[in-house]
Amino acid sequence: MSGDYAYDHALEDERVRLSGLEAALDPGTCEHLLRLGAGPGKRCLEVGAGGGAIAFWLAERVAPGGSVVATDLETDFLEAAASRIPTLDVLRHDLTKEALPGGFDLAHARYLIEWLPKRRDALRRMVEALRPGGALLIEEPDFVTTLEAAEPPSLRRVMRAALDHLESISSVDVRYGRHLLDDLTAVGLADVTGDNVLDAVVASFGPAKP
Repeated sequence: MSGDYAYDHALEDERVRLSGLEAALDPGTCEHLLRLGAGPGKRCLEVGAGGGAIAFWLAERVAPGGSVVATDLETDFLEAAASRIPTLDVLRHDLTKEALPGGFDLAHARYLIEWLPKRRDALRRMVEALRPGGALLIEEPDFVTTLEAAEPPSLRRVMRAALDHLESISSVDVRYGRHLLDDLTAVGLADVTGDNVLDAVVASFGPAKP
């Protein structure tokens, strides 16, 4: 959610791009969230909610008695649906500069931290938003893993050029997935574990220290 984020809601195909990510990644994300306790009565935080698919799913899971706060720099994709979902609140928020609300049982971000210039500061804000014993799920890609598996070699060259260009115009780290566990440990999480998904995404999670 930094100022040089490469994808803007004003881009013609941005909703299509987000829908593609949702279709590919949501099943795995939902599985992890269920394992971490997403369910009735829980208070959940979805940071960088994008198109809103996970926020909407969580809002259904936490009823009755629970609530979901969905944040993003641009909330237009969230606001219309949120008006019809009583368990969902939308917050326009910049994770690089602003503290989050607190008291959450479960917090989640996906394909977000890799874009931020001060990643540990962003993770620390998410940890601080958890209640004692709360859980954090962060999913970040390691695109280099996918790159090395690409065939034929000409495709690898094209992909490498595209990733190099993306890093040259933004603060993204396309290898960030492999650094995520260390950063989560550094900001004070206990019982941090990781899972490689489709050789492209590292999902890391753990309960916060009481």
